[in-house]
Parts: sequence; structure tokens; C-alpha cells
Amino acid sequence: EDHYLAPDFLHVLALMQSHIKQINEPVDFYVLGQQRKVLSRKEGQVPRFAGIFAGGFDQFEKGEWASVTNNMGFAFDSKTWSSLRSCSQEFCKYDDYNWDWTLFHLGHSCLKEPLSFIGALAPRVYHFGMCGVHFKLGNCNPADALREYLTYIERNQNAWYPTAVERLTAPRVVSVHMKPPKPFGGWGDPRDVDLCLSYSGK
Repeated sequence: EDHYLAPDFLHVLALMQSHIKQINEPVDFYVLGQQRKVLSRKEGQVPRFAGIFAGGFDQFEKGEWASVTNNMGFAFDSKTWSSLRSCSQEFCKYDDYNWDWTLFHLGHSCLKEPLSFIGALAPRVYHFGMCGVHFKLGNCNPADALREYLTYIERNQNAWYPTAVERLTAPRVVSVHMKPPKPFGGWGDPRDVDLCLSYSGK
């Protein structure tokens, strides 16, 4: 896989879980990665992703889960799984090959309210793949991006392992203003639907 984990990713996950328990405001997902690109995609330039910036290691955000930004490196508990499993029929039969957009759809249809999350402002899961359908770069070398991330981790070694959730903010992308798009298709084969339903026991 073309992802890399920061050294404190399990520590940060436990920190978020503890904080949510303390404030008694349950969320559906604990998000460790973000899909926010912060540099241009000029040819020959390695694009950096959110988290490649100074600061933010002890800052978190909480709000409505958005498929376009919060779909990487997240965890959920048995309560969330039970809630999603109750919508198995709609999830498995929704004609969209993108699982994240399908989850977003459930939050605005089958489920009683949109999905929620708490996430690390400085991501602990990094995606360094720059080849394929989502990126059109002249210089397609994931090894360069990996070296950049390793340098970033080393340069900020004193910032990892925060002791508490120091700041909790509203997400910069407020998904409540987003509407689920029409299904993208690609999930119409009955065999795929049946396999999906078999996983959920429905």
C-alpha cells in the first residue's frame, strides 16, 4: 500500500478515544488521515499533503464526517458498526463503487443523522502514491514522496506524542453544506452486491 504511519498513530487514536469519553460526546469515526493537498501539482514537483506544515500536532477537529477529506486512516467501534450494519441493504445496493461516498450517502438517508468524527489536524497517516487515476504528474515517483515524509517525521520528532487534546475546533471543510452527489455507478453487478451483503450477515 502507498501509505505511511506516523510514529504516534496508536497513541493519538487512544488520546481521541479518551477525550470523547471524557466529554461524553460520542462520534462515529476517529480519523487519523486527511486528504487535503496543500501544494500545487506543477509538473516535476512532489505534492505535499496536509500535515506537512509546522505545528498542529496537538490540535484536533470534531464535526460532520466528509467523504472527500476524512476517508483515510480511520477507526470505529462496535456501536458504529452496528449502526452501519443496520443499513446494509442500502449500502450494498447503492450503485457507487466509492465506499466513502456510499457512507456519506447513508449519513443523509438511512441513518438518523449524518456521520460524525474527531480527527487529528496534523494527520498520522500519509498517502504518498502519485501514480494512477487521481494524480496526473510528469514526475511519478512515490519513493521521492516517502523520503520527504521521513524527513518531515524526523524534523518534527519532538512534536509527536501529545499529552492531551489541546485544541478542538470545527472542521475546516464543513460537510453539512455538502449534498451527496448522484451515484457514480460501477457497483451494479449482482455478485458484488451479494458478496457485500454476505459480509454484513444481512
